Amino acid sequence: MTHLPFQRTACRGYSALAPVWNFPVTIEDERDGRLGDRFDAAVDVIDRVSALGGISVVLIHPDITGHKLRFEERLIDHYADRLWIGSLGEFGAWWEARSRATFDFDGTDLTVDAPERIDGLEISFPNTGRSITLDGVKGSSEHRLRGG
Repeated sequence: MTHLPFQRTACRGYSALAPVWNFPVTIEDERDGRLGDRFDAAVDVIDRVSALGGISVVLIHPDITGHKLRFEERLIDHYADRLWIGSLGEFGAWWEARSRATFDFDGTDLTVDAPERIDGLEISFPNTGRSITLDGVKGSSEHRLRGG
């Protein structure tokens, strides 16, 4: 029911976080016909998820290089300006670092405390329509939002 990774809980308790993350798969290659024939439908889903602030995980098994490889190449070309490709280990490490970061915002100044280095941390301020992207954050850092 989400398009964001989430941390598992022990015995489904909300206060008992387990060191396990779930990464919901948005598009996968083994259902609903050949992946290579579903490019337009996949792009439609990915665009809708993105518009809601979610992320899309695409699962492609390397067992068939024909239509699956062509799908992957088209997807990379289509989203070249906003696509991140990496391993699940890298993805998990980023989300783990993000989950350990804490934030304090007083309306003008943002204080971030990140025990682990994190790059590409986008923080949105919905009531203002503004956002800030931070790279190389580790430890405590302060950021003044321009325009008050």
